[in-house]
Amino acid sequence: MNTTLPDSDGPENGTCSSMDLRDLEVSIYNHLAVKSVMVNGSLFDWTATQNSPDSVWLTLPLSLTSSDFSPLTPLDVVIVVRGKVDTLCPASEFLMSSNACEYAMHGQDGPQACCPHSVTFKSTPPPSDCCQDDLQLTPYRVRYINHMPSPAATTYFFDLTVVPTPAGVDTDGSEVEVCTTMTLDWAQIHLYSSLVVTSVTWDGRVLPFNTTPATSTSQWLNIHNVNRYFSDFDSHNAVSLAVTFQGWINEPCPAQSSFNGQQITCEYALHGHQSTTSCCPHGLTTSGPAPGGCGCRDDLSETPYRIMYTSEMTADDESTTTFNFNLALVDSSMSQDFDGVDSDLNAEVNCSAMGIRDLKLAIFSSMEVVEVSVNNAVLDWQLTPNTPYSQWLWLLGVDYAITDLQPYQPVPLKVVVRGGGSDVTELCPASSVFGSASSCEYIVTGTSGPGHAECCPKGVSSYYTPQRLRLLETNA
Repeated sequence: MNTTLPDSDGPENGTCSSMDLRDLEVSIYNHLAVKSVMVNGSLFDWTATQNSPDSVWLTLPLSLTSSDFSPLTPLDVVIVVRGKVDTLCPASEFLMSSNACEYAMHGQDGPQACCPHSVTFKSTPPPSDCCQDDLQLTPYRVRYINHMPSPAATTYFFDLTVVPTPAGVDTDGSEVEVCTTMTLDWAQIHLYSSLVVTSVTWDGRVLPFNTTPATSTSQWLNIHNVNRYFSDFDSHNAVSLAVTFQGWINEPCPAQSSFNGQQITCEYALHGHQSTTSCCPHGLTTSGPAPGGCGCRDDLSETPYRIMYTSEMTADDESTTTFNFNLALVDSSMSQDFDGVDSDLNAEVNCSAMGIRDLKLAIFSSMEVVEVSVNNAVLDWQLTPNTPYSQWLWLLGVDYAITDLQPYQPVPLKVVVRGGGSDVTELCPASSVFGSASSCEYIVTGTSGPGHAECCPKGVSSYYTPQRLRLLETNA
């Protein structure tokens, strides 16, 4: 970039126009929990040190030289934090801009030590109607798995897999390889225009969708709010996608008759970005393997997590009530597996080191949820039917590895519902079944081990004390 700009704070000795870049620091709020940092699509180590009472310096040891940079290819740095966050940096308040983050860079230009310091501004790349659409230069592929037809409704099951290193063959010779670690913001599937879509689920989550015309006989199904980074995907685990239609549907996509006529084939497009580049890879589904196994291990025994109830708090104006729980990591080896095998899988599945993908709580259908959080990070959530009088509250995107929690050091889990006083006394139907306001049925979902076994242990919460947590550990 241009290094001949005037020195805004007065003359200084030396020059840093060819400095190397030992590290980059960004000042972020100290209450945020950093989930990951990526540099040019690769996960990167980082450290955090105190900056001000409300901020920390997030430091990335880059170790780059000026020759590692190109004027036309910026370094792509992505900071992912837990929960729904409006602003990342305190500078956004001072400058009244959500794009403002204070940063500092450290390095040397020969013997001269360099520490340039400034504030970010929003990048404004030249407007373009083009995006990189070559599937071979991007990491995602969609496969058709199977479908379940009936006179009332038909559900088609797909999955999305990740290619860790794309082939990199530019099939039409017009693109630069810039979408190899793109985000996945939303997706499209090309369908016959006569079809009526009733629901779309992505990895178990219900997603919003709409349809738009494509041709005189076809439409695009637009699947919104996927919103995933490349680092959110695991090349060992495909992500499920299910589309449900009205009626009995044998052939949903025009591509089937256009390309082979025998197996289910659908045209799709995936949309995201990498740095300042728009990405829209476009391709055809291939056939994937049928799901293996019979489900997930649901025994709580020999699994590492327990949820316990702590308190209930009603707002002074009784507009909301907060139910407080603790999510705790315990020693899974202390519990006993009384049945020896999992009731669903009929096989011994080791979930002792499972991570947490999502959490579910069975709450009364009458509850109107306002907000949920884990370890003070506000999360997305959704409600799905359970019984005539209860619903599952899904806490989405928890995304904890077992190493993210410390044994016997619980983190808070909060559920805020509308109403208070005598109108809201119990959150969960289990409180009536077990005769205790502390009782809520819960499910922890995740995978474990090198085989990425699916785990979904089920339990019932009770009042939290350190002693009771130890008791729950040994009597799962």
